[in-house]
Amino acid sequence: MSKKRNSPPTDADVEHLLRSSPPEARAAFFALRALIHDTLGGISERYLPGWGAVGFHHPRAGYCVGLFVRPDDILVLFEHGVELPDPEGLLTGAQKQTRQIPIRRVEDIPINGLRALLHAAAAQQR
Repeated sequence: MSKKRNSPPTDADVEHLLRSSPPEARAAFFALRALIHDTLGGISERYLPGWGAVGFHHPRAGYCVGLFVRPDDILVLFEHGVELPDPEGLLTGAQKQTRQIPIRRVEDIPINGLRALLHAAAAQQR
């Protein structure tokens, strides 16, 4: 595993994050990761071991979204989610800044709504 925080995650890092996850959550993590890369070309990943997450950094918006591994699901967390338009009502949370979408299975991924949120997050300039 890479020891350096904020470095790209290795395969071993990802396996370490997902070591206790059920198969459905593991599959959701990989599907979400692929969707983020497919939607936001040029985005880079950073390993956040202290948070149990992989963060995604956009060249213009900076850190905009992360995949946080929890015991039974994957949390798609938008760093400035409170500012995002959410016409489908996908985002949850009452924090001052972040909003999230919990995902348990691949079938739970709201592809079109998540793509719209990802585009909006990448359009934010920090």
